[in-house]
Amino acid sequence: MKKKASMYTLSGIIICAVIIAVILWFQPHRKAADQQGIPITAEALFQAYSTDEQSADTQYLGKALEITGIITDIDTNQDGQMVIILDSGNPSGNIVCTFPDSRGTLLINQRITVKGFCAGMLTDVMVTDCIATSMR
Repeated sequence: MKKKASMYTLSGIIICAVIIAVILWFQPHRKAADQQGIPITAEALFQAYSTDEQSADTQYLGKALEITGIITDIDTNQDGQMVIILDSGNPSGNIVCTFPDSRGTLLINQRITVKGFCAGMLTDVMVTDCIATSMR
């Protein structure tokens, strides 16, 4: 009897796990354009991470940010995506923003506001799925 009950329990757990996995798999991909971003400057974001990375992760990791800064470099990554580097005001690192779609013309030393998801800090603060919201 106990064996039968534990078999039903195990089957129920497996079915629940499969249902949750299917729901998560087919959930629509979040887009930065659809999210309300937390406004912050490139300098303030880098300062927050270089001062206390754990606290900054709690505050910013995985969240949509609207980062304003000056473009210091423009490149392409191994996936063919445009990557821009925003000046952090600190020589030890910068803000690296990856754009899945490269539309528009960006220039070095241009002031820009980008919206994207914070992916944390390695040497630089990484921001993914970016879109340009303002260029000056």
